Formats: sequence, C-alpha cells, structure tokens
Amino acid sequence: MPLEVIRRDTVTQSNDSILNGIKRLLGGISADYTVFDSEIIDYINNVISTLSELGVSQADTFYVNDDSDEWSDFIEDQRLLGFVKIYISQKVKLYFDPPSSSIAVDAIQKSIAENEWRIANYKTNSIKGGN
Repeated sequence: MPLEVIRRDTVTQSNDSILNGIKRLLGGISADYTVFDSEIIDYINNVISTLSELGVSQADTFYVNDDSDEWSDFIEDQRLLGFVKIYISQKVKLYFDPPSSSIAVDAIQKSIAENEWRIANYKTNSIKGGN
C-alpha cells in the first residue's frame, strides 16, 4: 500500500466517529452492528468523565450520544487525541469485554495507568507552556 494511502487513512480515522472507532478497537465490531451501542456509549461517557478529572477540559462538557459524534468534535490537539483514544479504548475494553487472562488484564491496567500519567503530564506541561 502506498505511503500516501496510509497517511490519508490515518487522517480520516482521526476524525471518524468516536463510537465506531471504539467499536473497531474492541475487536472489529462493525459500525452496522448496533446491538451494544447504548452500553458502549455509556462506558465511553464514563471514561470521558474520568478524563475531565485528569484535566482534559474538553471532557467537562462533551458527551457521546451516537455515532455522529466525532473525535475532532472532542479534541483538536492531535497529540493529546492519540493518548485519549488509547485510554478510552482500553478502559472500555475492560468494562465491555475484559480478557479472561489475569495477566492480560494486568497489562491493560498498567497501560491505562501509564496513559493517565501521560495525559495528566501533557496537560500540566501545556498549562505551563511546555508544549
């Protein structure tokens, strides 16, 4: 696949539906398969509340209602968005479809803790003018 196509796909995906993006990261749940959408949306909004506590001010007033809410509506800062996407997907994974292996759960929890630190650190440095 040519590099231009990969870049274009990456850009397109960064502005796609939050719900469909999380469903994709949960193991490739099709956008057309909506049986669990309300449950997944509840989990996403729960994690967004946690992001507010971590200092992501955009999370104070943002709420996912359906698949029309996009990442670009939530966070414009691409670096922060990268941290946030992974954080939300991992937290939702543990709520919605936790691995059966305790080792896998521990690994995801460690990654979540690291992303919490990265988000808080990034926000702190942004406030101080470091980013």
